[in-house]
Amino acid sequence: MIVTGIIREVQVTPVGGVIIKSSYLGSEVISDKNGRYNIQTVENDVLTISGNGFITTHIKVNSRKQIDIRVMYQHDKPEE
Repeated sequence: MIVTGIIREVQVTPVGGVIIKSSYLGSEVISDKNGRYNIQTVENDVLTISGNGFITTHIKVNSRKQIDIRVMYQHDKPEE
């Protein structure tokens, strides 16, 4: 299956250059300048979203074909 979506930062601005990787297939794509991506995956996959200056995020696909993702900057990470 193909999953599509848009990567946005906290202020809802689209972000290009973010890596979206399929844990199951090992394939990866990079979001375009408008934050859009599409990736080949499977229904029960986990996508890893990472980019320079952003907190790495893991998203379960759960059979969804459209997944818009909000990324947080490293400096916005809450203190533990």
